[in-house]
Amino acid sequence: MALASLMLLVTGSLTAWGYSRTAHRYYTEWNYFELGAHAIVGHHTNPLYAGGGLHLYVTNPQLQIGPLAFLVIAPFEWLRWSTLAALFVAVMALIGMAAVTAAMSTGQALRGSRLASTPVPIAIAAALVAGIWGYNCATWRHLDDAIALLLSVAAMRLILARKPWWLVGLMLGTAAATKPWAIILVPVILALPRRDRARTLLVVLATTAAWWAPFIVAAPQTTVALGRYIVLVEPGSVLHLLGFRGTVQSWLRPTQFMLGIGIGGLVALRRSWIAAPLAAIAVRVMTDPYIYAYYGLGPLLLAFLYDCSGESGTGFPVFTAATALVEFVLPPMRPGSTATGLLKLIWALGILGFILFRRRRSGPRELRYDDLRVAPLQSRSLVSA
Repeated sequence: MALASLMLLVTGSLTAWGYSRTAHRYYTEWNYFELGAHAIVGHHTNPLYAGGGLHLYVTNPQLQIGPLAFLVIAPFEWLRWSTLAALFVAVMALIGMAAVTAAMSTGQALRGSRLASTPVPIAIAAALVAGIWGYNCATWRHLDDAIALLLSVAAMRLILARKPWWLVGLMLGTAAATKPWAIILVPVILALPRRDRARTLLVVLATTAAWWAPFIVAAPQTTVALGRYIVLVEPGSVLHLLGFRGTVQSWLRPTQFMLGIGIGGLVALRRSWIAAPLAAIAVRVMTDPYIYAYYGLGPLLLAFLYDCSGESGTGFPVFTAATALVEFVLPPMRPGSTATGLLKLIWALGILGFILFRRRRSGPRELRYDDLRVAPLQSRSLVSA
């Protein structure tokens, strides 16, 4: 109860502060969501969004947002735009608290402990992560990222709770359909028994396809239009630091997905499945052309999950603190600078180096999946089940 109250207090305060700083702005990132929600149900008259319904993405490729986010907003479109924005800022803050709680529960289940016995450093980190989430959702208002992260972490919790494999697949598939970068988190299915992995992957792919199929069938140009959306490398990104300039949309996203899935799969197979999401998103940080603050929510949440699992071996949320510094504290001091890109690169390489090359602790390397009901984990890997 004390932890929940602390999270609510910090999240509520930072969310309100973030919202107060942007409430007066007519144009924010939220406009994309509200106009897209109007257009997807055919109620929008703005000529820029005239091609609504199932042709939405062909005529509006700038809407790089999965359909679920628009469908969630659409029933509330009768509200004034300011009221609608405030409502969903509150919803996103609550989603953040749920995601942090799910991450903490997942990590502590791996350690054989309960939320009731949360160490003080982890409790403080949980409140700060939820507060940072609330602030950034209030200022940037990206519902799709919030939904995708919650579904992804919830899927990991379902794996540990021995819930049906198809439910895990549904959650991961819906996350990827809502925000395509979430596909790099799919290697967590390697924590499942071997007999369930292939069919879970099929459910992931089928679910993702099902969300997009109506748009692609009605307008086959949808995938081409979305792929042609101009992506420019911004100063302050790792790509800019490494010398990339201009447009990169022709190769960037496929490369990100392949590298993220590949590194995540390697970590899940050879090291620890719970470390795979953090390793995969470290790859994304190194290959992202943008430096928007809300991009840091994924790394922050997954670093927190990793700290909660005890994998770092420090007993303190060091990865959470380092991620918060690199993503949210230092960049505003030198926005768009080479130093920002260098810090992100050091963070990503440090994460990958620690996960891939650190010496394992003594003790059994793996625990069988079927042992989850009868004993706390002695190791973090379930892969050899």
